[in-house]
Amino acid sequence: MARRLVYNNLGGQLGASLTNVATAVTFASALTYQQTTAVPTIVAPDFIPLTLEAGTVNEETGSLTAYTSGATTGTFLAGQEGSGVAHLAGVPFVHSFTTGDVALLGFAWWHDRR
Repeated sequence: MARRLVYNNLGGQLGASLTNVATAVTFASALTYQQTTAVPTIVAPDFIPLTLEAGTVNEETGSLTAYTSGATTGTFLAGQEGSGVAHLAGVPFVHSFTTGDVALLGFAWWHDRR
């Protein structure tokens, strides 16, 4: 069974452009949470939802499904909560509460993206 992993204060910038159907992602630096602790190795079916360009018209949530601790690359499934979107190198990403989390908790959710 897949586990939706949660890490506080995980975020950063993309190290390379990302297409709307990307399967590989490059980060500007190795992933850390709480500002200093390295994100451990992730192996599918476990995943971390990452939201790219949050709060913009290019906002997208995808899943980081494979990652080696200390690395700057990983396996990414684009468009897991909506459509995939192309992103430029340097754009921000965050790990945050998403509509997928709400669904897991069994709540109804309405999100107005005006």
